[in-house]
Formats: sequence, structure tokens, C-alpha cells
Amino acid sequence: MVVNQGAWVVGGFFVLKGRLSLGEFIGLRQLAMYITYPITNMKHSYTDILSSKKLVNNLVATINQVPADTANMEKCKKINTIELVDFGISGGEQKYITKI
Repeated sequence: MVVNQGAWVVGGFFVLKGRLSLGEFIGLRQLAMYITYPITNMKHSYTDILSSKKLVNNLVATINQVPADTANMEKCKKINTIELVDFGISGGEQKYITKI
């Protein structure tokens, strides 16, 4: 952001002094944005990845806590159908969908 504002101030100064035309200044600003914005976005992406690392580690630890023993799964009956009777969706005291 400081670089962006500094470029406007310096570029405006050169335009006012006649050392740079307005078209050249706009062209240089576009070139500067073409270079600086991907770098800025990469910095934000890197920060997001680092901040999500703890969440991912917690999720992996939770997944690893689930026992791999499938002996109990054999005792479960196979589910063929699921039937919903008077199904509805509500939030708090308000009902959104009723008796489907």
C-alpha cells in the first residue's frame, strides 16, 4: 500500500514538472500493478496456509483417533432404505419446511 501511494505521489510530481506525460504515468502504474499485486496476493495466501496448519493438524489427529477395528461393523445390519415421516426443518421456534 505504501508503494502504491508513493508511486502516485512521485508519478504525480513528475507529471506536474513535465518530465513524464500522463499517458506514460498511467502505463507505468499499470506495469507496477501487474508486478506488485501477484506478490501481495502470494503473501496473503502464504499467511492463510500457515494459519490453517493448526486446524489441519487437529483434524488429522481427530481422524487418527478413530479405531481401525472393523469387527464391530460386522454386527450392524445392512440399511436398505431410509424413510422420513413428517419430516421438517426448523430453526429455533420458526419452522421452515414441514410435513414432507
